[in-house]
Amino acid sequence: MDQASDGVGASRARLFYSGLAQALSIFTNCRSCRGRDLRSGAPSGFGDRVEKRFRLSRANLAHDRGRAGMGTTRPFFSIIAAPQTWPESLHAPVLVFLANSWLIAVALAFLLIWLRRSAQSVPELCATITGIYIVVLALSDGFSFQYFAWSLPFWFFFPRWFFIPAILLVSGYIYFLYWYLCDNPWLFGTWDFNGHPYWPLLTVALRNAAYLLFCAAAIWFAISTTAQAFRVRR
Repeated sequence: MDQASDGVGASRARLFYSGLAQALSIFTNCRSCRGRDLRSGAPSGFGDRVEKRFRLSRANLAHDRGRAGMGTTRPFFSIIAAPQTWPESLHAPVLVFLANSWLIAVALAFLLIWLRRSAQSVPELCATITGIYIVVLALSDGFSFQYFAWSLPFWFFFPRWFFIPAILLVSGYIYFLYWYLCDNPWLFGTWDFNGHPYWPLLTVALRNAAYLLFCAAAIWFAISTTAQAFRVRR
């Protein structure tokens, strides 16, 4: 019975790795090599290869094949829990969400734009743009840190509880990351992203805190927009 149980567990682990590989490879140009690496490591134990390959459960979470470590895989596998600790009943929903997170973000963005169609003043339009950026960044996997800078001018149209800590956290995250990648506090050194795969704990903590703040702001924006739209209809 133990051998049969182990065989079933290994089979399920291989299926999970295969699905996880496909879900994560959507957001990279290295689909085949990523899927091969994950599937080849499945028999070593549930989640072990994912941790080693993506460094998802380690405090010094770094990056994935030269890409900044942001997106929905981080709250799932780094902030909440390591892959091997997730109940089996949640494997399929998690994989479906990861594979379709960008579609969910786009659909939610269009819905919120439609709900805010009556907000036509300049500050209101800028707040809508801010909210859409935040929703997309919170739900989409694999975005890089420069995406923060693209939306920064619009942050000031959100409440102060968001834009003040957002500026502090994101500025600290990017500065300490560049310091580490350049090996120079004045950022004069050679920028070497791939040569620094293990990020310091402070950088990872600032990155995670910034992402959680964006998630909270996305939830607030969606709820407040929906509530205001229903009040207007009444």
